[in-house]
Amino acid sequence: MAPLYNYATILRAGKLDIKSARLKTGMTQKELGKILGVTKQTIINYEKGTTEPSWERLKDIAKALKIDVDDLFPYSELGEKKGDLRWAEHLERLANDWHYARTAEEELLLQSFFEYAQFQREVEQKTYMKEQLNQALELESSNTMSDEDKIDLINLKYEKDIQKKTDHLISLYKKQSDERLDVIRLENTIL
Repeated sequence: MAPLYNYATILRAGKLDIKSARLKTGMTQKELGKILGVTKQTIINYEKGTTEPSWERLKDIAKALKIDVDDLFPYSELGEKKGDLRWAEHLERLANDWHYARTAEEELLLQSFFEYAQFQREVEQKTYMKEQLNQALELESSNTMSDEDKIDLINLKYEKDIQKKTDHLISLYKKQSDERLDVIRLENTIL
């Protein structure tokens, strides 16, 4: 069965692009490495994504390239290229088109339900891997917590996320209905 929506672009959110930022400044990998006090190979690994720099190192890289740390992350939360016209249109529509904003929020909520259901199926069929549990909780592989405890924590995480998105959607509906009531009251006011 084909997926209902292609979420491949969303997976780019949070992806680093140190190479493009470095090339824009005209700096070589060796020069950047020298400023940071690391080898050229370390910079190559950062750029390829085989090694992930710490947040402090990212700030050092941004400072060396004379850019903001955010410039090292070229994609928005939804995986769209920052500065892309479609992304700007999306933000504009989210702010000014209630139906569009509602649909976007509903899609995010449905995606959370889908991911939660997939996780539940993996737990029932025992097809999950220990490393997946550790990654979901951002734990070291040497962590000694039992799989059952990890599963419980992941379930709580999903439930909290779903509740937060549901509450946000409810507040969106409430805000819209309050605005409509205000318009109706204004129209029915006799001057």
